[in-house]
Amino acid sequence: MIFIDWWSPHGHICFNKSFFNALGLKKQMLYVFDEELTLENQEVVCFNIKSRFLRFLKVLNICISNRNKKVIFLTYDPIFIPILNILSSNIFLM
Repeated sequence: MIFIDWWSPHGHICFNKSFFNALGLKKQMLYVFDEELTLENQEVVCFNIKSRFLRFLKVLNICISNRNKKVIFLTYDPIFIPILNILSSNIFLM
């Protein structure tokens, strides 16, 4: 499974820790857009992209390159998520 914290708000570090701990998930791939959201026991890839459209392009690339895996969004952009749903049926929103 692939996890994406699209908006990556600063306070989300506690949510992400609790989420992965509650489900007992370790060594899952998590994509974030804020270095402060790096978690222990997870494989975290961080991007420093402020532009809403460029984030969409990065997320689109992640979804396309992982189209055979489940992609779970911890946060998402409601404007662009319908486009991603057209491209893949393995997309889930939290």
